[in-house]
Amino acid sequence: LTELLNSIIATNAVEELPLINAVHVKAQNGTEIDVDTTLDLLELAAMKNIAPDHTLTIDRTPNDSSFSSLWGMHNSKDYDIDAPEAWDDFVGNPDDPVVVAVIDTGVDYNHADLRDNMWVNEAEKNGTPGVDDDGNGVVDDIHGYNSINNSGDPLDDQKYCSSGGQLYTCNVYHGTHCAGTIGAVADNNLGVAGVAWDVKIMGIKFLNHYGSGSTSNAIKSVQYAVTMRNRGVNVRVLSNSWGGGGYSYALADAISAANNAGISFIAAAGNASTNTDSYTYYPQGYNISNVVSVAALDSSGKLASFSNYGATSVDLGAPGVSIFSTKGGGSNSYQYLSGTSMATPHVSGVAAMAFMGDPTLSPADVRQLLINTIQPISTLNGKMIGAGMLNLKNVTDVTAFHLPTIEPIADKQIQKNQPTSVSIVSSDQDGDAITLSAALQVPEHRVEAAALDEMWNFTGYVADKDNAIGLNERHLVSPALEFIIFSDGEVYRSDPTYLWLRSGSVDPLYYVHPEKLIAAYPASPDDFATLNLVPAGDGLATLTITPATDATGTFQITVSASDGRGTTNESFSLEILDVQNAAPDVLPFEDETTSWALPLRVPVSVTDSDHSVSELVITAVAVGSEGMAYELDRIYNLRTNPFRADNALGLNEKHFQSITTGDQFYIVPSGEFYTIGGTLVEKLDPAYWAESGKMIDVPAPTSGYPDLVKIRNRELWIDGRAQYFGRFRIDVTATDPLGAKDTERLWVTLNNAAPVLAAIGNQDFTREEASRQLVLSAVDENDDFLTFTAELLSETDPGNMVSLSGNTLTIALADGFFGSFDVRVTVTDGALSDSETFTVTVANTAPTISQLDDLVRHWKAVPLTLPVSIVDPDGDPLDINVSVESTSGAEFSGTATYAHGALVYAPQSGYLGTARIRIQATDGLLTSTEELTISVTNATPAISAIPDQDVPKRDSSRTVSFTATDTDGDSLSVTARLLPPGSSGPAIVVGAGQLTLQFAQGQSGTYTVEVTADDGIQHATRTFSVVRKNKTPVLEPIQNVTTHWKANVLHVPLAFSDEDNDSLSVTVASNGFPGSATVQGSTLTIQPASNTFVGVGTFTVTVSDGTDSAAHTFQGSFTNQAPSLPELPNREESKSVGTLYIPLNAADADGDALTLTAAASNGATATVQNGTLHVSVPDQFVGATTVTVSAS
Repeated sequence: LTELLNSIIATNAVEELPLINAVHVKAQNGTEIDVDTTLDLLELAAMKNIAPDHTLTIDRTPNDSSFSSLWGMHNSKDYDIDAPEAWDDFVGNPDDPVVVAVIDTGVDYNHADLRDNMWVNEAEKNGTPGVDDDGNGVVDDIHGYNSINNSGDPLDDQKYCSSGGQLYTCNVYHGTHCAGTIGAVADNNLGVAGVAWDVKIMGIKFLNHYGSGSTSNAIKSVQYAVTMRNRGVNVRVLSNSWGGGGYSYALADAISAANNAGISFIAAAGNASTNTDSYTYYPQGYNISNVVSVAALDSSGKLASFSNYGATSVDLGAPGVSIFSTKGGGSNSYQYLSGTSMATPHVSGVAAMAFMGDPTLSPADVRQLLINTIQPISTLNGKMIGAGMLNLKNVTDVTAFHLPTIEPIADKQIQKNQPTSVSIVSSDQDGDAITLSAALQVPEHRVEAAALDEMWNFTGYVADKDNAIGLNERHLVSPALEFIIFSDGEVYRSDPTYLWLRSGSVDPLYYVHPEKLIAAYPASPDDFATLNLVPAGDGLATLTITPATDATGTFQITVSASDGRGTTNESFSLEILDVQNAAPDVLPFEDETTSWALPLRVPVSVTDSDHSVSELVITAVAVGSEGMAYELDRIYNLRTNPFRADNALGLNEKHFQSITTGDQFYIVPSGEFYTIGGTLVEKLDPAYWAESGKMIDVPAPTSGYPDLVKIRNRELWIDGRAQYFGRFRIDVTATDPLGAKDTERLWVTLNNAAPVLAAIGNQDFTREEASRQLVLSAVDENDDFLTFTAELLSETDPGNMVSLSGNTLTIALADGFFGSFDVRVTVTDGALSDSETFTVTVANTAPTISQLDDLVRHWKAVPLTLPVSIVDPDGDPLDINVSVESTSGAEFSGTATYAHGALVYAPQSGYLGTARIRIQATDGLLTSTEELTISVTNATPAISAIPDQDVPKRDSSRTVSFTATDTDGDSLSVTARLLPPGSSGPAIVVGAGQLTLQFAQGQSGTYTVEVTADDGIQHATRTFSVVRKNKTPVLEPIQNVTTHWKANVLHVPLAFSDEDNDSLSVTVASNGFPGSATVQGSTLTIQPASNTFVGVGTFTVTVSDGTDSAAHTFQGSFTNQAPSLPELPNREESKSVGTLYIPLNAADADGDALTLTAAASNGATATVQNGTLHVSVPDQFVGATTVTVSAS
């Protein structure tokens, strides 16, 4: 067995465990027993099971020497706060510790078990004594505040106690005891451990040396804590183991201010054995959401005899009897005390832990959390709100966070100028995102040497002068000075007075190698090595370390993992050796091709001139074709080669070009990828030639093949059980102890073909068959071992089962089963599979339903009964269901039932529409369905068109005829009404085929009448309008009239009428005519006032029946036309002419008598006589005369 185990896991560390018939195995040489190795071991016939050899630890109990005295933290009765259980998971946050202000008699901040956990005000610590360096109003407040004297010294000085008004020495140091319970330094092999390990204690003294204080100083104490909180100090808890006095509005306001600042106020319930529901004790009794009131319990979980209590005024209990903690007075000692004062700091410490776990909590949240997470104790019911013991574990389960963890990193040794890589693996239990970083720390002696070289600029080591002085010294020089170094590292320089002056000191190793002081400056980390941290997923990274040229030495490298709430560091040593080291040589491999299911073993041959082969670390990494293609595309950024056609080389190749470099490549059908010059670059799966586009923009592989190949005893184990097939590249790397490495590639093709399952037909069973066996067969060209499985694909009777024995399939039916179900049989070779699905059917004849034809029925013909035959050929009892679905018309309401061989269809009264009736008959396995539609119809009545009616006012009624018909022959009900309903108007009397409108006296207007014909299901309507109103009189148009002025009167005939025979009045408007216009009968007489009037008058005649009127306007004209005289030409006569006679031929179109006159100039005379012009001139007149003739 030992030899067999050695062949698998390279170990000779085998230890027998005869009690359980087992062996204990430990791998050697840094190898591990991983999952694949475990699977290999399980294949051994003698192997029953394998389990890891876990590292076991006790709960995280601190090593403090008196921890066993702290029953409140942990005791056998388990009436404790479960502190170790909580600490095992969470002890706080050292990156952001919570500050707890202990408002009490002060704190002995020099106590050895408190010193390291005291809050430190760095500004004051590093400032000027006697000066308020941080400007908060308190001088030298390094560890807190003394409100009694307003100083910065909160040292606990309570040596005395008071009883009956008398002081006595007690050396209680009350505040120091409380501080120790909250935050004594844990795990320091000293004294006690506080509840909160990473807490900081702020001492605030307001109680004097005998434990007495004032409300005002208490307020100042709270004020100081709030002030420091507002100035950036992480004060989250005030611990108050004191009380007394009445209600103080000022103190309540101070506590509220603390609440508003996010600070919890933990207060003792008091030691008077009193129910504080009835008698309020302050400050625990302030009803403010940050106040937590604490009672004292003993180690049996009972309420302490002295403790106050209250079902509504006390929040919870905590350990408060015989509590062991720190004692002040400079003695670095400890003591037992009892009281609710001792219970309070337990709760303060847990509250601090809650805030460290979840800083977003409010004080009210913390109070409720403390109550909700108590360990219930039934005897405390009715004594406090949270009836039980404070429980730190329950609180941290809710609030605690976990810092990231980093897996240990082995120290590294490398040769100079040789880069190396380190895998970083970190995780976070809370699932927080992790940020990784790394830093190289320069050794202190290198920093010291660099500082000395920077100061003096050493330029050489003068070995010839060693011990020239006789002090076994060694000599160095700078451009201006000479130096000597002694074996203890002390360095001196020469002086013009020929004295040697001390110049500094360095590590003694520089005495051994004084030349290393030359150019020792600078000494930054980059002068020795650069670090490049490349993330590889959350919490994972590769750290590459590149030494500076010729740099040597030993350095510390610290890797840090931060989750945003804290940081974890892991350090390892890097030694850069001043040696030259040849890399190992891995001998080349031949390509391998095999079946995927067959284990492949390939020897790894390595040589190394500097190291034995056993010192080398050999690793193997498998890369699939998708990974190879991704690498190629990532390096070259490939595209189809636009300059070279496929098969240009006659190799049936396909061509690519690098977008990045311009280099050309091709791939051949076998998958081999070459440079254009024929150099092999990679061997891909042939599929990448077939689908050459897959070489472009290749996505990153989603996973690798970590379990495909292992290195065992310098042999590659390529494991077919990994169920991979295709072409893989295996990179085999040998690395020597100094980090030098060599890698060779092996290409492996793992073939696999899916098995082929022989066809399986559907299986028809008779009722008499209970089971059937089928022999399954399949072929696999790889001759892989085949496994058959069978499963039911459809829901069926639970009694129906399929089972396999080897390749024999048994189908077993449930008793009495009828119907069918599907079975899928699968054969697999472990990677690929083939399946057949077939149906198992047990014969059963479906019920039969007689054919039903669709029907149309008048609404008066329903309900109706239809004979329907439903039978089951097998004689099975049938379940018959009738359903109705409306397909058009109204939603169906009514019934459709089947009984006694008939379908009874009974819609609700008045139903019109089409419904689909579905009859289903099932025998429990098969269902038959028959459908028909039944349409219940009705023809809508019709009413002939009715013209609108115009009724004269003289008519008192009007009869209107119409026709109402129904094609179904339904009797019709005819009604009429005015619209809209309720309108007033004529009465309507409906008769056969007509209606009569009866008007009241003087009734007129426009009305809408609606006539309805209803057959009881549907109706038709017609509307028409009725107009009854006054008819306007009619006045015939009057034409304009004209007469001669001498007539002096116009008679104009008027024609007017009224359809209603109303009496008419006629009026005339003369519109300013100078005269009269009067109507007599049907004649209008117009007469001017002057008998010589010539002109036009405008007249408007209006005819009115008293309601409406008609009017026309026309013009009446009295005219005259002017006389006319022909033109008289000029004449020239002799001076002897005497008298001229010229006929005038004057005319008047109107026939008026004319008066002619004439006049002449220059002494001539002119007269008209009988229409002739007589012109006489003086004798012997010579000249011209003008004659003017007028006709009127």
